[in-house]
Amino acid sequence: MSHSAPAAPRARRALVDRIWESFTSLRLTILLLIAIALACALGTFTSPTAIAPEKLQAAFVGPALWLIRFFELGDVFHAWWFTLLLLALALNLIACSVERLPQVYRVAFQVERRLTAKVLEGARHEASLPGVEDPAEGARRLAELMRARGFAPSIEVEEGEQHLYAEKGKGSRLGVYLVHVALLLVLGGGIVGRIAGYSGQALVEEGGGVIDDMLVSAADGRPYHKPLGFEVRLDAFRVRRFASGAPLAYESDLVVLEGGQEVARQRVSVNHPLHYRGWTFYQSSFQVSQELVWLKLTVPDGKGGRRQLRVRPREGVALEPGVALAPVGYDPSFSGKAPAVRLLRIDERAGTETLEWLAQGQTGAPVEFLGLDDFYLSGIQVARDPGAGIVLSGCLALFCGLMLAFSATHRRLWARVSLAEVVLAGAAHKGQPAFERMFRELVAEARRALSS
Repeated sequence: MSHSAPAAPRARRALVDRIWESFTSLRLTILLLIAIALACALGTFTSPTAIAPEKLQAAFVGPALWLIRFFELGDVFHAWWFTLLLLALALNLIACSVERLPQVYRVAFQVERRLTAKVLEGARHEASLPGVEDPAEGARRLAELMRARGFAPSIEVEEGEQHLYAEKGKGSRLGVYLVHVALLLVLGGGIVGRIAGYSGQALVEEGGGVIDDMLVSAADGRPYHKPLGFEVRLDAFRVRRFASGAPLAYESDLVVLEGGQEVARQRVSVNHPLHYRGWTFYQSSFQVSQELVWLKLTVPDGKGGRRQLRVRPREGVALEPGVALAPVGYDPSFSGKAPAVRLLRIDERAGTETLEWLAQGQTGAPVEFLGLDDFYLSGIQVARDPGAGIVLSGCLALFCGLMLAFSATHRRLWARVSLAEVVLAGAAHKGQPAFERMFRELVAEARRALSS
């Protein structure tokens, strides 16, 4: 009994140690990267932009459909198992950083500043010169040579010996950890976007169509409506075309409404979205309505001239106070001749309603019918990604970390000056050929400076 009691704690510690070793393993990192790469390849072919989830699910029934929904193959990049892979990689990065950081910190920040026998054992480069009559003057000359090469040496005196130590590029040791932090930010931003982000499409009628929610698909392909919490109205849509008729550019005038009050307005075009309260509205597409058209009319403007109107079928337009006009019918070949529109004239002052046909090109009447215009539906992509800012900061940190890790080198120089001899030593954690050349040049300069 006395020997069985500590067995359980030892077993738990052994289990914890095995789990920790697995998370600090480079093998796990490679396996996770391979798995994520394969998942990205799968997601490229099954993403909503490549194939609609409903089409993917329509091709399967029974257990196959259940598996597709369970593993959320309709949108791999938002699937729960893809998020777990990202979490596992994040934990792997954290574990590796925590495991190796103490050693790197000791090497970079807890350096022996005196040139001892232990330092000489670890230094890759060393040289010995004859002693000098005045160690203090010799140390001063060596310090000047180090400063000329961008170092800032410190001098310590111990038992008549002058010890010099100088270093630069110490921060490069932490470049890899800044890269790790950057990758964690990118992974974290992706996970936040997966959990709290939304993306969907909306087709909005020009001339007053409103978006107050959007139809989005869950990762398993099931559609649902996501309220925005405010309204976005499409006031106008315009499209410019090439001479061939192909679209050249198109844009939408969007108005944001909160409680019926306008709070923002912006013209949206491709690559120029509207941002509001964390939501982004992109101009993504357009199409011509198969059911609606604009009727082009001209009416008196009250100043002796005429003004042109575009009226939606069955929607009225005021001609003058108390008098309104509403198109209620259309005949593409009225009486076997020109197209014509049937108009309902409502005169509230006289209390009358009259119907009449107005042919295209007919002149002399108060209202003239000029023809039809296409009625457009503007395709607006609506997206919310609260992790985008985190990912952006991670990308910036990644750039800084890579620059710090690859453009700088931690270089260290030691020197011990005494009557008996002058010993120099140096070490660099990378770029050994360049450092070796610099060290040889420093030794040659020190030989000349100390012998004069």
